[in-house]
Amino acid sequence: MESFCGINDAGRYEVYTGFWTDWTNGPVFGATITLSKREASVLIAFTALFVSVVGTSFWRICCFALHQYHSKAVAQDALYHQRQAIFRNAANGSSGLWALLRIWWEWRKTAVDRPSLRLLPAVGFAACCVSIFAVAGMLSSKTLRAANGVLVRSPGCGILDVDNNPNLEDALSDFYPWVAQAIGSWATYAQDCYLNFSDLGSCNAFMQPRLPSRIERNASCPFEDGICENEYGNIEFDSYLDSHFDLGLNAPPHERVFFRRVTTCDPIRTEGHRTMYRSPETGMNYSRYHYGPTTGGYSAYEYTYEHPEIDWRSAPGEWETGSVSGDRYTVHIRRAVLSNGSYTGLSGYDPIPALRQQDADVHVFFLSANSILYTEKVSDAWYAATTKSTAITSTEHGRTIGRIPTYKADRSVSVLGCSIREQYCNPNLPADEGCSPFGGTHESRSLADDLQWKDGKQRAAFDWLSAIIQSYSITVEAIPGDLREGALLATYKAQAAISGGLPSNQWQLEAENWHAATLVALQASVTKVAKGTTDDKLKPFLRLPNNKEERNLCNSQVT
Repeated sequence: MESFCGINDAGRYEVYTGFWTDWTNGPVFGATITLSKREASVLIAFTALFVSVVGTSFWRICCFALHQYHSKAVAQDALYHQRQAIFRNAANGSSGLWALLRIWWEWRKTAVDRPSLRLLPAVGFAACCVSIFAVAGMLSSKTLRAANGVLVRSPGCGILDVDNNPNLEDALSDFYPWVAQAIGSWATYAQDCYLNFSDLGSCNAFMQPRLPSRIERNASCPFEDGICENEYGNIEFDSYLDSHFDLGLNAPPHERVFFRRVTTCDPIRTEGHRTMYRSPETGMNYSRYHYGPTTGGYSAYEYTYEHPEIDWRSAPGEWETGSVSGDRYTVHIRRAVLSNGSYTGLSGYDPIPALRQQDADVHVFFLSANSILYTEKVSDAWYAATTKSTAITSTEHGRTIGRIPTYKADRSVSVLGCSIREQYCNPNLPADEGCSPFGGTHESRSLADDLQWKDGKQRAAFDWLSAIIQSYSITVEAIPGDLREGALLATYKAQAAISGGLPSNQWQLEAENWHAATLVALQASVTKVAKGTTDDKLKPFLRLPNNKEERNLCNSQVT
């Protein structure tokens, strides 16, 4: 399967070689020439030779000027004639410096008139010439640096969009497995380069190692009063991205587009939204959660999600380490996507009024710890586990060597809600009128159609960037939606249904991890579009540039 996000796949695309303008540094200082390693080596050698020739020529010209300046028509002493001979015959600055130092040393204590005053200025000048051009020679290679970015060139540039191929079988067998692989790559990159701040070489795959984002950890509840576990103490991510500096679409300031996404997450109350159901077929008890009826691709149910209840009474009084069994975490997502002011069509459920937003998608995350036991109390709002459970007996050679108290989840299912809203901005307009209204991920593009774009190039940049973002449209719910329990950081603290303790802000750490993966997805999407695809199975999904402006944007991606 072809790599999706272009991480560490430098050999899969071509780099433009030649002159271009890196608009990060402006039209003058941004003038850039990209060369192959072989061509750069030749140019470095030529530059060093050129500096040497220039240094020698500069010395000879200055010596001629000094010789003429000091020439006298009347008879002079021997020191005068030696100095003039050096100015006339020294081939370069270093030989002139050495000769001047030698005669100064010989004449310094003689009765001749002021030898130091007559020679040391020339010595100083020669020393300056030698030093300046020596440094210039050493730094000449620095003028040809390994660039922070290069322009991507690919004949296959285009947007991979599932809507471009109506064949459902192809989508299920080729497109969606490719996206699933991509999400795994993004999540790994996010943990390495966003959360752990790694300095590994693998973190330089994009224009920026990390995209900027403002994180508010004491945000207010975005939903109706009473449905959030806490009015404050929630988390909000505000990403305000520049198409040039952050996403690498190389362009002068008046052709740039800004994109903003605000994601707010908080634990949701289950009280008043949970009912019990006993299956007549199996006799099993289920908890049903009512945050809106399911719609779309799901069977139509009046509840949003159901989960089997664990009968802890059937568990033995003591479990031995090494024989503890039980499910790991399970996490399920229900999506509500706003489109034309309605949550129908693309949504998996229709939110209750307390969750509805006028300008945002609303997704709910259902987490169950199942039969996982914790060795410490967990006070986190989403992972809460303060109910004492069975003790674990640790044995060695049939002998009890210790007992560990454990705690089970306080609820069979905990719920997290996230609202996601987006907008586009025109940096050429005043701040109070330069941004479109906020909207859901599938309507933010159309809401920005009426912005006053400066010219056709900026409009094309908006159309191209918004098409990329909408086609891939990876937001926080997609990470656990695809990776399931693999998207939970808490998973890596659990082994054989036993987990260590978790911090009181574990749910915020989870949300931050998903958010980081969505930022990687944005970086990866624009880069992947420029690099294109070589996989024949994916080519039916490829939307090629439609006009000259879009082809130019294909050739403007810096990575």
